[in-house]
Amino acid sequence: MATAYDRRSTRPRLDSLRSTTSSSIPPPSSPSHPARPPSPSFSQTTSGSLANGTNAPHLIINRSDLRDSLRAYEDLMEAGKTYRRALLEKSQASARLAGALEVVSRLKGADHSGPGFMATAGFHYVVSNSEQVLGDSFYKSFEIPLLHTLDTYRQETIDRQASYEQALVAKTKLIREIESANLKSAGKKAAKGKGGRDLNSFRKTLELLQAHVHELDMLKMEYHGEVLDAEDEIWETILGKVGMVVKTQLEMMDKISMKANDSVLEPLLAANPDPFEAYAQPDQDALMFSILPP
Repeated sequence: MATAYDRRSTRPRLDSLRSTTSSSIPPPSSPSHPARPPSPSFSQTTSGSLANGTNAPHLIINRSDLRDSLRAYEDLMEAGKTYRRALLEKSQASARLAGALEVVSRLKGADHSGPGFMATAGFHYVVSNSEQVLGDSFYKSFEIPLLHTLDTYRQETIDRQASYEQALVAKTKLIREIESANLKSAGKKAAKGKGGRDLNSFRKTLELLQAHVHELDMLKMEYHGEVLDAEDEIWETILGKVGMVVKTQLEMMDKISMKANDSVLEPLLAANPDPFEAYAQPDQDALMFSILPP
């Protein structure tokens, strides 16, 4: 079976992912030929005997899991769009604040404080530019590539599922046809009064059925292996893009934090307490406990 990312044929509709499980058709029965168990179970939503296979994938991803993956991918894209828009709005807000501080720095009444206001205005301009660059980078390096990958991922998931179900139906139909032919042959011999059963014919039919059942199991195993590989590949790709976004953010923060060494901003920062000290945990070793009332 070809790998998912090599397949670029005509795509079926998305709703082909919905459950289309076919019901099993029991073999004919009669008083002389009581009903027998149906052919090897056919389900498009279960893994059958995969769990016992030595080459079975370590994780079975079913149709419901694929729907969850697709929904999570789409939600991630929507969250990314909201995040980018917020970044751009924050960039504009920072630029407006910087402009207002710059106006204040030129007031005659702020003659002594003017350099400080100008330095803070420059800081917010740096913040605004950083957020603008981050938003543009996020759109070009995260959103656009992953939106394209989302379309490919959705279509290839549909293709793979449709191809698998088609092969599964064909193989199961063949097994039932062999069973039906064997039952009809046995019924004709019984009707002619020949009695008994052709053990050689029965053995050959049994071997043929076992071979087709094995092929059915291999089909399921190969499909679930492909699904697992495709899921690993797509989420590793997404993780790489997320990591790039985090790296860009950290680099931007490092550049902004370098403004703390500005000759004008440094005394302003030193004159104000660390805002995060209010959230610091107290030193437990320095605390004194007593059973006496205060």
